[in-house]
This record gives sequence, structure tokens and C-alpha cells, in this order.
Amino acid sequence: MIHEGLIGTGLTAYFGRGDGILYVNWYKVYVPAVLLIGLLYVPFLLRLPRRYSLRLLLAGCLFLGSAIGVEMLESYAVSHRLGNVGLLRLFEETGEMLGVVLATHAFLLYLCDSVARFSLQFREQSETASTLGMHATGPSTSLRRERPG
Repeated sequence: MIHEGLIGTGLTAYFGRGDGILYVNWYKVYVPAVLLIGLLYVPFLLRLPRRYSLRLLLAGCLFLGSAIGVEMLESYAVSHRLGNVGLLRLFEETGEMLGVVLATHAFLLYLCDSVARFSLQFREQSETASTLGMHATGPSTSLRRERPG
């Protein structure tokens, strides 16, 4: 909401309101900034295996398509007084959060496949532990970290 509140209010005071899909002014600042930052991430995406870079690209497109595209539809509806934009806001926020979830999923897949694996193993408790005064019954567990091989 920073883009709509703080920055949007300042831009509206300076430029006035737009019309149609440009009714909200924050696009004038953020779209060029997002394009520039996106270009800076191209080398990062090219270095990743395709499986992960495509997932991140999909997540980014979904997030930005919702944040900018659906909000432009909202701007059009508001500027032409087409009624309640609650449903459009629902689509916008849902799309943004789905984009975040997809990006998080891609990062977690990358971590699982390339950094480390964890396994949980069960074994019976040894008699040594019970002679030392440990009275646990049943199986004990241990967590072991494995490097990918």
C-alpha cells in the first residue's frame, strides 16, 4: 500500500489525477523502476537451471500482472465510475500472493535440490541409555544432514 498511499498521494498532488487506466499515478514511477530491476535480474535467471528460472519468471509475471495489470483495470473502473471494484481488488491481491507463493516454492525447490538434504531415522534405544538412568521407552530419533551426491 506504500505505492498507493505515500507515493501515490505525492504524485497525485504534483501531477493531478490521470484518466482511464492511468487514473492512478504511481505507475509513472514504479513501472520504469520494475523494468530496470527486472533487467538487472536477467543474468541471475540465466545462471539458474531452466527449471527454476522458468518458475521464477512465471511467479514474477503473475505478481506483476496482478499488481499492475489488474490495478489498471481498477483505475479504469474508478475513473469511469463503474461501481464497486472489490472483486477486482480480490483478483489483484490473490494474484500477487500466488506470485509470492510460486516464487517461494521455486526457491525452496532449488534449496532442496542443491544445498542439503535432511533425513529422519528411527532406531531402537540402546541398553546403554537405559543403564545410565534414561527411562525412555520406544524408538528414539536422530536427525542427520546429508550432502547431495
